[in-house]
Amino acid sequence: MHILLLLLCVAIGQAHTSHAQMYQMDPVYVSASRLSSEPEAGSRLIAVLDSAQIAQTGATNIADLLSVLPGIHARTRGPLGVQTDLEMAGATFSQVLVLVDGMRINDPQTGHHTLNTPLRPSDLQRVEVVYGGGSAVHGPDAFGGVVNLVLRRAPQRHVQLSGHWGDAEEDSDVAAVAQRANMRYGWQGTWGTLSLSAGKERSDGYRDTTEFDTDRLYAQLRIPLASGQLQLSGGVEDKAFGAKDFYAPYPSKEWTRAWLYSGQYQRSIGPHRDLTSRVLYRRHRDRFVLWRHNPDAYENRHVNELATIETHIAQTWGASRIILGTELSHQRIDSNNLGQHHQTRGALFAESLYPVGRWSISASARIDYSTAYAAELSPALRIARHVGSTLLSVGLGRAFRAPSFTEFYYEDPNNVGNPDLNAERAWIYDTGLQAQILQYLHVQGQTYVRFESNLVDYVRPIEQPPWRAQNLGKVRTLGVLINVAYRKWEYIQPSLNYSWNDKTQNLADGFESKYVFTQPRHQIGLHIGHHLPADIRIRWRYDYRQRTRADDYAVAQVSLSRSTAHGSVRLHIRNLTDARYEEIAGVPMPGRWFEVETIFDL
Repeated sequence: MHILLLLLCVAIGQAHTSHAQMYQMDPVYVSASRLSSEPEAGSRLIAVLDSAQIAQTGATNIADLLSVLPGIHARTRGPLGVQTDLEMAGATFSQVLVLVDGMRINDPQTGHHTLNTPLRPSDLQRVEVVYGGGSAVHGPDAFGGVVNLVLRRAPQRHVQLSGHWGDAEEDSDVAAVAQRANMRYGWQGTWGTLSLSAGKERSDGYRDTTEFDTDRLYAQLRIPLASGQLQLSGGVEDKAFGAKDFYAPYPSKEWTRAWLYSGQYQRSIGPHRDLTSRVLYRRHRDRFVLWRHNPDAYENRHVNELATIETHIAQTWGASRIILGTELSHQRIDSNNLGQHHQTRGALFAESLYPVGRWSISASARIDYSTAYAAELSPALRIARHVGSTLLSVGLGRAFRAPSFTEFYYEDPNNVGNPDLNAERAWIYDTGLQAQILQYLHVQGQTYVRFESNLVDYVRPIEQPPWRAQNLGKVRTLGVLINVAYRKWEYIQPSLNYSWNDKTQNLADGFESKYVFTQPRHQIGLHIGHHLPADIRIRWRYDYRQRTRADDYAVAQVSLSRSTAHGSVRLHIRNLTDARYEEIAGVPMPGRWFEVETIFDL
């Protein structure tokens, strides 16, 4: 908190200096391919939120921001993104790859911690999501899709302050209030740019043992160097939160601290030839006590680290493009429960794009060798063709994932890991369609089938603990995703998305699994935006989930915003109808919440 106050004072004290110029970056689509080519990226089903759209969502954290995108199921355990499991396309939270500027940040201990990051929506220039397998480009974990969080390049200067009020659970001692403060401040000159982002979020919860207190700090430096561009960034998030019912029906408490540091250097090394080198280091510390008032009875302490270095060369010949590169990654864990373990992984990869008239062919291949699963070859091929204003595509690829340290080694009275687990593997086939109808109606669609083997899940006889990690054998996932947006009307802009997933269930009679079959069978998202006179914007959102192993639910929310001479004012009403529901079994979600937010431009 002292760091935040200091930075606020610096920002206010220098508010009279010249404002940094804002600019919009060209699309890069790192999540789909390092080829950075719009035609190739267009052959994949991709959702992109730019900085303006990110601001319009009113999302206060990365989990809330991602949940507005089609086909994504962000299963949260509380408000303001305290802890979220990110699922998409019928894939579990461990089978979705998350990148920051093209570098993986998935937590090697457990996917529950992947979204623990010092970044917030205001720190992002855009979000890119590619649907479908991505192991041929990025290696392990990319079964359902890839999410790329692209950092802002140009500095901003503003302060965000907000207050939240909600319905508390009956017979609870909490008041269901929260406060949030965020600041971004930057400098720009001939030497480069420097941006600082800091924030504090706290709440007394909406029921007993659901409070949280979060501090974060993030910095980014961009400077020209040796005819290229060097980017350095890093930060830390410190979070303490009540974890009642998160993993067991007890008043638990958890403390996490996530460090994230990265560097990237880009330059031209010849005619139509570019070199990119990147490095990322992520460290995560977690302390969990089962009974907050008796921490000595059961306590877990974990520290894990992830370090990755990658370099690749891109060569262009006319409209064709090819990339060759290599990657080296190391991860380790030190835990009082899981013990001390480490894994090392190396990879070679190649990508190419060949447009021929109305056709385009893209091919990717990657080989990974790890101390955990030996060698894995991941090829992918995609063919696309323009038919008038419609783009049709067909593709196939292979995906794989190594079990996490938790799945290998964790053990408590309710969960038991398995050091003999095999890596998950899948072949994925998909068809895609993108069409622009009468210049106003934009339609995107995808069908896919994923043939999976050795999926890892926790299994037990029904209601008879403990859960035991094991490979499930062969599973087939079939799905459809449709997104429709209408942009003719000036004052109202509706969009609708729908996804359907069907996964074969091959468990023996009398047994149940914990994660693999939790994704919604039907998922509907309706978004309506209004732009009214006096620069007033209204955004409605409705989400429906129909599930096979849990109750269905529907949640609505509305956001109103208005620009002022010095920034903007926003009102958000979450869970508008005060629905009672659970996204994760046994964890009741908050009722209706109100939020008032003020943004001051400095």
